[in-house]
Amino acid sequence: MALFHLLAAALLAEAGEIEEAHGEIDWLAANAPNLLRDLSAQVSLRVGRPEDLQKLFRSLKRAGFAPAEVSGSTAQVSRRAVD
Repeated sequence: MALFHLLAAALLAEAGEIEEAHGEIDWLAANAPNLLRDLSAQVSLRVGRPEDLQKLFRSLKRAGFAPAEVSGSTAQVSRRAVD
């Protein structure tokens, strides 16, 4: 279930639906904190190709995840302002 919300955040951000993407991020923070603690490792286990992983991380950044959260360090959930 948590992966659905993670992918939804990325897809919504790509579609320009930033507020909806933030809602998915909030859901993850409240309901799947373990996934977010080491987001990079968790996602890397499920996404095989490095280019797909990079594309997903770019989309998650658009969704509001801070860059460090999707680049390999432990994740702390915080949305960055998106104007």
